[in-house]
Amino acid sequence: MNTVRIQNEKEILWIYLSRPQQLNALNEEMIAELGEVLDAVERDNTYRCVIFTGEGEKAFAAGADIKAMENMSCESAEAFSRNGRQLMDRIENLAMPTIAAINGFAFGGGLEVALACDFRFAREDAKLGLPEVTLGIMPGWDGSRRLARVAGYGQACELVFTGKAVTAKRARECGIVNEIFPIDTFTKEITAVAESICRNAPVGIRYAKYSMRKDGKACEELFGKLFLTQDQRTGMRNFNRKRKTEYFEGK
Repeated sequence: MNTVRIQNEKEILWIYLSRPQQLNALNEEMIAELGEVLDAVERDNTYRCVIFTGEGEKAFAAGADIKAMENMSCESAEAFSRNGRQLMDRIENLAMPTIAAINGFAFGGGLEVALACDFRFAREDAKLGLPEVTLGIMPGWDGSRRLARVAGYGQACELVFTGKAVTAKRARECGIVNEIFPIDTFTKEITAVAESICRNAPVGIRYAKYSMRKDGKACEELFGKLFLTQDQRTGMRNFNRKRKTEYFEGK
């Protein structure tokens, strides 16, 4: 692939947005290649956590590729929006937990990728924003709605309508990021979070994630189905015998 790089670490998959000379700006090629990666992830039961990050030291992703967008027609812009939004939906709906490791600038489409993830962890020098209105457009991949859901309507309005960038600290105060980590331990801290997720029951996590977007009836049904799994039997048996479950098989 030309714009995406992947790295396997046992049950953790790192997905790198990889156009470092363009600060990892997302173009149509990257959207298509990310879709191919997600196809493989959805076919593979190996991974228990997926981490999105940016190639290099400067940016998670500086946004969509403005040079490629400048002369788009109405029809091509609508198609670009549709393809990007569908990709964000796929990231959001992946069965396993997803982490955005924001290792620098996350603007525009870059922040939209992060907002589609379950967790957002920022390096202490990161900056985040949706500056589209300063370019005469709007967030095109449903990022405004996702930001409102994560940070609240008022906070989302402030960032979207002003187009301003915020520091990692301010993003943490707004609830946009879960935690801030130092530059020198950033990757280590992210990996530790992912490993803690991987130690827990993957079917339980998958059902819990799904139920967060559904009604109470879905929760009831999924909760009941978990009592058909080996993970439930192993986890509760060990608990009642005062033993720690070191690993769940995902069965």
